[in-house]
Amino acid sequence: MTMKSWVKFLILLAFLAAVTVAILFFLKYKEPKPAVINANNSQSNISTTPITPKPVNTSSWTEYFNDDLGFSIKIPAEVYGINIGGCIGGSPFKAPLKTLQDGDNVYIFPEYYYEVGDRGYCRKVEYTDDLIKKEALEINQTTGVLPSKLSFGWKITVKNASADDIAEYAKETFGSSCVVDKLSLQDDGNYQIGLKGTDWSTENGYGNCFLDFASKFIYSPAKHKLMSAVLGQECTFYSADPSDVSNYQCYDDAMIDSFKLK
Repeated sequence: MTMKSWVKFLILLAFLAAVTVAILFFLKYKEPKPAVINANNSQSNISTTPITPKPVNTSSWTEYFNDDLGFSIKIPAEVYGINIGGCIGGSPFKAPLKTLQDGDNVYIFPEYYYEVGDRGYCRKVEYTDDLIKKEALEINQTTGVLPSKLSFGWKITVKNASADDIAEYAKETFGSSCVVDKLSLQDDGNYQIGLKGTDWSTENGYGNCFLDFASKFIYSPAKHKLMSAVLGQECTFYSADPSDVSNYQCYDDAMIDSFKLK
C-alpha cells in the first residue's frame, strides 16, 4: 500500500472513531422527558393534571338588603370588565357592580363596559337603568324571548304570591308553554321549582318556553313569595379573564347561593 493510500485510510479511521464517540456521548447524556399517562393510558409528554378553581372568598362582599321586596344577596365590589371587540387594546379592567330596583325587579350589573364605537374608536358605555330597559325591550321585540336576562347582568324578580300563582307566573315569566315539572323542598323551607316546556322538540328547540341553561325559581310558603332569576348559559360575573386560569373565579354560584328571602 502506498504512503498516500495509508494517509487516506488513517483519516477515514479517525473520522469513524469521532462519529462513534459523538453518538455514544449523545446517548449517555441525553435527558429523556418525563412521561405521564394520559386518559387513554398511553404515554405523553403533556401533563393532564386538571386545574382546580380556587374557592370564592365572599368575606369582603357587600350584602345587599332590599326591605321593600324582602330579600338579601351578597355582591362582590367589582368584577372583570366587559371589553367588546378587544377595545382599549384588550387591556383588562375591573368594573364596580351596582343594583337598580324597578317595581318587583332588581337588576345587578356592571357600572360600565367598553365597546368599539363609530369609526373604530373605543367608547365607554355607562350601563344605566334607561339602557337596561331599552335592552330588555329590544330583546323581546327582535327574538320574542321574555326580557328576563340582561346581556351583562342579572334580573331578579321577587313578588308576593300563593302556591296557586306558581303555574301562571311560570307562563308569564318564562314563556307560554312552561309548566311546573317538579317541586323540591330545600333545607331553608323553600321550594326549588323545575320547569319544562310542553312544546319542546328537537326540531323546534324550546318552542314558547324560553328557559336558559341556568335559572333560579323558588317559592316560599312561609313568606308567600316567588323569586325568579335567569343566570344564563355562561358565567356572568367573574374575577379575571377566563384564559387566566390562575386568577379566574366565577362568582355566580356564590352569589345566588347567598340569596335569602326575609
